[in-house]
Amino acid sequence: MVHTKKSALTVAMTLVFLTVMLTTSARAQPTPGTLTASSTDTPSVLTLTGSGFGTSATVNIGIYLNDQTTLAFALPDATTDDLGNFAVNITLPIVSTSGFYLIIANTTNVVGFQPWVLFSPSDASQTGPAGNVPETVKVSPDNSNIFNVTGQGFDVSKPVTIILAPPHGPATYTFPPSQITTDSQGRFSAIVIVPTTISGSFNLVASTANGNVISSANTTVTIPNLQGPIGLTGATGATGAPGNNETSGSTSTNTTLAYISIALSVVAIVIGIYAITKTKHRPYEEKTANE
Repeated sequence: MVHTKKSALTVAMTLVFLTVMLTTSARAQPTPGTLTASSTDTPSVLTLTGSGFGTSATVNIGIYLNDQTTLAFALPDATTDDLGNFAVNITLPIVSTSGFYLIIANTTNVVGFQPWVLFSPSDASQTGPAGNVPETVKVSPDNSNIFNVTGQGFDVSKPVTIILAPPHGPATYTFPPSQITTDSQGRFSAIVIVPTTISGSFNLVASTANGNVISSANTTVTIPNLQGPIGLTGATGATGAPGNNETSGSTSTNTTLAYISIALSVVAIVIGIYAITKTKHRPYEEKTANE
């Protein structure tokens, strides 16, 4: 009887441990927050705004290399409001090598990313067309329908127009108006998305206007065909049973883990009660055996 009691309690404790591990795993999956960086009148200062983060929580902010794991610079923390939003001005650090970096903000279990281009001191001294800096525009990657566009040498503090055009002919696609604006040194950085109905090789042209004077630059991009061939229409299949009304895959996974956790907890409780009950009946059974 003692051996049976210990075995039952061991099984119960094991199930409780598995329940805790499953619940922790379901809650540990990070969710994405929205992080936006925008230029200010001061070239080295950005405004970071975030939403969807933890409520009334400390936001850890840092600038990382493109591998998303190597911290290049730690920035001062911010604090979210009771809705999980925040806004803070940050001063960009001085880098020795110009290039793409990632600004990452996170609270517990929520992470937001924002690509940005940092310029070395030699680049920062350039001040746009007035300083005879040639207009240049770059994209990364140059073979996708989602890429980061950066430019320098444009008119300062002006809206940027970005279009796709074939090597010869009128514009194929003009990106919708947005908040893309050059800073006080004629630079900009933005993420753009090309509709999946467009594919092929194009010139990406970025331009600003200062009265009747247009500053522009272009680079070549390749937009992949994401639609694929159209297959034959198959026969209509039988109507299946209604499925669960889940809003997303992650919700379904977490719900399944929650049910498993509850089931394991119930089994653990039943085994525990069984072990206790057997213990209480032991004196009576021993007395009967002796008689």
